[in-house]
Amino acid sequence: MASFRKRKDKWEYRIRYKEMGKYKETSKGGFKTKKEAQLAAAKVEKKIANGVDVNSHNITFNDYMYEWLDTYKKGNISERTYTNYEKNIRLFILPAFGDVKLKDLTRVKYQKFINDLLKTRSKKTVAQINATMHNALEIAVYELEILTKNPTNKISIKEHQVIDKRSEIKCYDIDELKSFLNYVLNEQATFKYYSLFMFLSRTGLRIGECLALQWDDIEFDKKQVFINKTLITTQRNQPIKFGPPKNKSSIRILTLDDSTLALLKQVKIEQAKNTLRNGKYYKDYNFVFTNEDNSCMLRATALVFLKEACIKGRFEFIKLHGFRHTHAVHLLQSGANIKYVSERLGHSTINMTADVYLHVTQSMEVTAVNQYDEFLK
Repeated sequence: MASFRKRKDKWEYRIRYKEMGKYKETSKGGFKTKKEAQLAAAKVEKKIANGVDVNSHNITFNDYMYEWLDTYKKGNISERTYTNYEKNIRLFILPAFGDVKLKDLTRVKYQKFINDLLKTRSKKTVAQINATMHNALEIAVYELEILTKNPTNKISIKEHQVIDKRSEIKCYDIDELKSFLNYVLNEQATFKYYSLFMFLSRTGLRIGECLALQWDDIEFDKKQVFINKTLITTQRNQPIKFGPPKNKSSIRILTLDDSTLALLKQVKIEQAKNTLRNGKYYKDYNFVFTNEDNSCMLRATALVFLKEACIKGRFEFIKLHGFRHTHAVHLLQSGANIKYVSERLGHSTINMTADVYLHVTQSMEVTAVNQYDEFLK
């Protein structure tokens, strides 16, 4: 039941109500007339009757985003989509807006956030982050009634603001790769990361595809590896979960060179040693790339090691995806045609491969023309 009082020349309402067995109170002042206060109080009482938390106007993004994710998305979307939502929240939304109240987010603030993202992220990535935020705030508007409007509506994600994809490419040349791998194996004394980085640079697999590999996917006699899944699990002690590869073209069979096959055989030997060393604590999940207890390696821990190794060894830092670029560039420089490289990488179209590695093919074209000129002389 609402009560009203006049303070100086303004009216105020105060509503006391019971929720989850506890009495709560909400109030608001500043109304010019008692009638205005009564109308406002009636709207609040209606929300209370409908189960809306009327004090949620002070909720922050830190409080709201994961509650939204678990309540409205968990179990209703694919595991892969859920993981993408969670990653967008953890890596992008909360670092920018964690302590901000939902009601304080303006369209201008949010557009600036999007513009800043476009300076370092692809348009596709920014669109996915925006979709996560938009979906979350739609619930805040139309179901929870925390907001009266969604500040993410009709946000501009302009093409011209997106960085040139080719400028993102960082990879090692042959000498840099050899030096880095030698450093990891001998100076850091870790075979598990050496084998991971070596395999990535010799196959061009995406990191999720690589970490999902199991021994059943390797055919030593045929010198082939079958890529048919990607690892979704992101944290230790989580259930192991797989998802489909990025696209239909990503389901593929790759031929392996002799050096890579020899590497895989050595990985098997090291796993056998770990079996004896760890005994009953050894887990048999049949993964190719594992920790010492045979649990699956995770992207996050591999990335942490890579960053630290680059700092300690004074190497230029490349992302895990950089080993995929390294493989593609080395293939093109060795004379492989663009169609083969595209199929090996599992790209959806050959145009995508040609666009990403345009600088390499242009350099090769100049070399070919010069060689042709020398041939005719």
